[in-house]
Amino acid sequence: MAEWLGKALQKLLQRFESARDLKGLQKCSPFFIQFIDMKYTQIIGILASFALIGLCFLPWVHIPSLNIDLNGVNGKASIELNFGEQIITHGFFTAIMVLCFLVNQVWAKRTNVFIGAVNFALAIKNFIIFSMCRGGECPEKQPALYGLVVLAGIMMVMGFFPKLDLKSKAKD
Repeated sequence: MAEWLGKALQKLLQRFESARDLKGLQKCSPFFIQFIDMKYTQIIGILASFALIGLCFLPWVHIPSLNIDLNGVNGKASIELNFGEQIITHGFFTAIMVLCFLVNQVWAKRTNVFIGAVNFALAIKNFIIFSMCRGGECPEKQPALYGLVVLAGIMMVMGFFPKLDLKSKAKD
């Protein structure tokens, strides 16, 4: 039968990657990709959330002419410069993300992706608004303003890699 098919002495090439080849691929991937594949993404997301709230209390910009520091809690320098209390919006989105990191449901993981993107967009908006020059004077950006964008980005990325334990049901 094998001679009839013409495949008896031939070694056929594999058309698809096998599982053993995919495991070899993991060894040569960069460190951060291997780390993200691990089970710590939810913990990293929660820690980044708490750190982002902490950054709201640190100075984001310094205005030399008024000699004041603006942050996420006190965003009012004068009547013209009123940025509001950004900790309220960041705190709201961060609380939702922490809850979604803790809930082991598909809807929570999908919500986390959306809320993470909104929180990251809010951080970029705050970076642009707070660091914008007004009236010929540019505020001095502080490290906490950069950290705000970085931590919001980390939270968003950790939302893309959920730890989800789905129990497969065996079909009888």
